[in-house]
Amino acid sequence: MLAFDRVLVASPSYDEAYLYKGRINNLLEKDDLIIKNYEEYITKTTAKGAEEMAKPATVKKIVEAYNSIGAAYANTDKAKAVEYFNKSLVLDPANKYASDSVKALK
Repeated sequence: MLAFDRVLVASPSYDEAYLYKGRINNLLEKDDLIIKNYEEYITKTTAKGAEEMAKPATVKKIVEAYNSIGAAYANTDKAKAVEYFNKSLVLDPANKYASDSVKALK
């Protein structure tokens, strides 16, 4: 984790570091840090504009972020979890994980 913090100090515009920090915290099951890091990735990436958001690879990572945030909220705030899974479905309507999660949370 500290390695990515150093990367961000050296190269603050390397937004992928937040994605990787989110993934690591996902493995460690640290919900608060999952949410924080994926949110930071989403904020910085969407700020790059429509051209960036039109890239399939970017959409895939944003969907990953929304799904991970939704999963992190699933045990503590079902409404918030559904909100994030629905954001994922806006970008990827065929995303089975998000649609199954919404059904399970209702």
